[in-house]
Amino acid sequence: MLENKLSNFHLILKSPVITTIMAGLLTGLLGPFLLEQSKQNAIDEDQAKRQHQAFVAKQLEVLDHANLVLWNFRASAEFLMFDFIHGQPDQAVLEQHLDDYEKTSRRANADLGATATRAEFYFPQSDSRNELYLIFRKLFSVDTKIYLQLDGQDRQPANRTEESDKAWTDVQKDMEAATEEIRAVLARLSRHVGDLPE
Repeated sequence: MLENKLSNFHLILKSPVITTIMAGLLTGLLGPFLLEQSKQNAIDEDQAKRQHQAFVAKQLEVLDHANLVLWNFRASAEFLMFDFIHGQPDQAVLEQHLDDYEKTSRRANADLGATATRAEFYFPQSDSRNELYLIFRKLFSVDTKIYLQLDGQDRQPANRTEESDKAWTDVQKDMEAATEEIRAVLARLSRHVGDLPE
C-alpha cells in the first residue's frame, strides 16, 4: 500500500503540470533572490574597482609629486649654478635666480619628508619611506653644498676663483648622481603601482 502511494506520488511529481508549477514557484521565489544577489555582487565588484583605481591614483600622485619636486629643485639649482660658473652680469636676474632657488629649496625640504611618509602608506610592499629619505638626503647634501658655495662667494658670481669653479663643477656632478639615484628609486616604486596593501 505504502509502495503504491509513493509510486503515485512519484508519478505526480513527474507530471508536466506539476513540474511547470514547481519550476514557476522556484523561479518566482529564487529568481528575485538570485537577481538581487547578482546586482549586489556587481555593486561590490564596482566599488572594489573604484577603490583600487583611487588607490592607484594616490600612488601615481606620490610618484608624480616626488618627481616634480626633484625637477623643480634641479631646474632652479641649474640656473643658479650657471650664473656662478659662467658669471651673471645682470644683478636683477641673479637676484631672481637666488630668490627662486631659496623658495624651491624651502618647498622641497618641506615636501619631501611628507612625500616619503605618504609613500610608506601607498607602497607598503617596498621600503619606500627609507629609500626616499636616503635619496632625498643626498639631494639636500647638494643643497648644503650650494649654500656653502653661495656664502663662500658672498652670493656674487664676480667673486669667482679656480677653486670656486671646481667646487661648482663638483656640485653639478653631485646633482647628476642624486638625480639618477632618485629616478632609480621612483622607477622601483613605479613597479609597485597597482599593488594593494596586504
